[in-house]
Amino acid sequence: MRPTMMLRPGCIQRGHIGTLTAVFSLQFLVLLPLLCYTMPFSLYFKLTTRRADASKQAVLLNRERVKRARGYIENLSTDNSRYYTSLLEKGNQVFLAVAVLTVNRPRSDDGNRTMGYLVQSATALDKFAKSREFMGKTFVFICNVDVKPHSHKDAVDLKRYLPFTERYGSSDFHSRDFHVPNNKTVTYDQMLHEDVYEKETYDYMYCMRVAQSLGPRYILMVEDDAVAHPDLAPVLHYTLGNHFGPNTDMIQQNKSFAYLKLYYPQRWQGFAFELIRLLELCSISCIGGGFFVFVMYVLTFVVKGRVMVNKLYGRYFLMGMLFLMLTAMAVGRQNVLELRRVSKYLYQFRSSPGCCTQAMLYPTHMVRPLVSHLAAAPPGTHTDLIIYNFTRTTGTPAFQLEPNLFYHVGMYTSLKIGNKRPDEFLFHL
Repeated sequence: MRPTMMLRPGCIQRGHIGTLTAVFSLQFLVLLPLLCYTMPFSLYFKLTTRRADASKQAVLLNRERVKRARGYIENLSTDNSRYYTSLLEKGNQVFLAVAVLTVNRPRSDDGNRTMGYLVQSATALDKFAKSREFMGKTFVFICNVDVKPHSHKDAVDLKRYLPFTERYGSSDFHSRDFHVPNNKTVTYDQMLHEDVYEKETYDYMYCMRVAQSLGPRYILMVEDDAVAHPDLAPVLHYTLGNHFGPNTDMIQQNKSFAYLKLYYPQRWQGFAFELIRLLELCSISCIGGGFFVFVMYVLTFVVKGRVMVNKLYGRYFLMGMLFLMLTAMAVGRQNVLELRRVSKYLYQFRSSPGCCTQAMLYPTHMVRPLVSHLAAAPPGTHTDLIIYNFTRTTGTPAFQLEPNLFYHVGMYTSLKIGNKRPDEFLFHL
């Protein structure tokens, strides 16, 4: 048997310094630039892509998605709306009510077309409602809160295909006029608002109350610029069944969660100087450290029959940590999170931040106290902050699921006209 040799620290460092330099150079100067220059939120995307070019690309991608969504809607039978309303007539309890809150928005740059946000959102949610996991127990409806509902062309066009209700108009599936909280004489359609944020809050309350009237177990509030990810059905089904439903040992948790946030702006999901995210980055780095040590063990002991001293293992572990840490930071946490989509079991819970309301899932029993809290808020307060304050006031936990289960398509907001950063709008469906 061939005797093994003990390698001195200096010898192994001199022998592999050139290899390590080549590995780092290949990774950060060749491979990552080639793979990441078109990847939003990566360092290389920021260095190589002008904002104006990214905005043009986002507009083109939006037009492609709108074209496909309109094609899907046009191929639906006009009895599609009847499919949903029949769920209410059968006497079966609706498991999930999905309210698509919408208001007329600015038209596209040429002034001739709408931006098509609502039709994208409606298409994705109709597919979701007819998925294997949610078929026959999910009610999707358009909640048009525009003061002039007939001016909202996209919402009017969708009336033939999906159930709808209008805060300042008619409804095709319920006839109740809901009163404003703490006022039994005034209904939502009788209220006009000078403050845009107050109107946004009361619009949200109205759509939530309509959804609650259907008697579902859960309510999914979706703004019209949020588009469901294809993984929404399997991930949400697993999450509700195993974390908040009867299949979990923590049955009491179902009574205590205020909401589950399914979208959070990607621009705020990067690595940051927060304890949780620093620990996450450190955990990712440890994988690199372990990999480097394994490779060096194979190269020295298995191949050459030599043994490294423990001190060298530690040095290579730190080198591997640095390698993967820099890689993760260059790729961007937003893109690292995408690896979790491999399995529904890999999605992670976080404590919910205050922003935003694009896609929120509520247990039905939370609606009444939440609506009362929203109505009591001072005018001018943002809806998402009022909802967040509700969780702080009541001590009810709220969660966020990562990665996002909704995309954001709203480059133009309904509250003010303006072009947002295009990075998070660069995606394909």
